[in-house]
Amino acid sequence: MDAFIKAVVDELNGYGNHEILYGLVTFSTKANLDISLSEGMNEYFFKNALTDKLYPQAKQLTNTHLGINEAVDDFSNKYDC
Repeated sequence: MDAFIKAVVDELNGYGNHEILYGLVTFSTKANLDISLSEGMNEYFFKNALTDKLYPQAKQLTNTHLGINEAVDDFSNKYDC
């Protein structure tokens, strides 16, 4: 999982002026905001923090909507939407 996310970050790194903020929401039966946009992590710090934040999930049902809601709330708080 972290290899895929790091590959996406590397791909995004090729665009624009490198002012992309990264965040991380993990979820299974509940959602967790692991890295908030308000932390202002660039690609370097995000990729280093990613390894510490991801953990293998047990095979179980997931509440995908909770992860999406957590990400939307973080984005809304960051940009006062």
